[in-house]
Amino acid sequence: MITRSQLKEKFLDKGYYDWEFDLLIGNIPNPDFSRLLISPGESQEDVIKRFYKTWTKSVQKEWDYWNTWIDYQKHK
Repeated sequence: MITRSQLKEKFLDKGYYDWEFDLLIGNIPNPDFSRLLISPGESQEDVIKRFYKTWTKSVQKEWDYWNTWIDYQKHK
């Protein structure tokens, strides 16, 4: 399982720019706290952690695809 930072490092090592990585992979979302469900006794920090954990799970397949894709690209 690859992380976003590891994937970005691979893109940069192949000669891609930050903006190219962000264009292909997308930026980390900025959650709208008014739309997130907060359980009783849950802090805002807990909600943020839960949000990013769920988001990471949802994009992991896409990251795995890009991880394989970048392996087959020639250095720019």
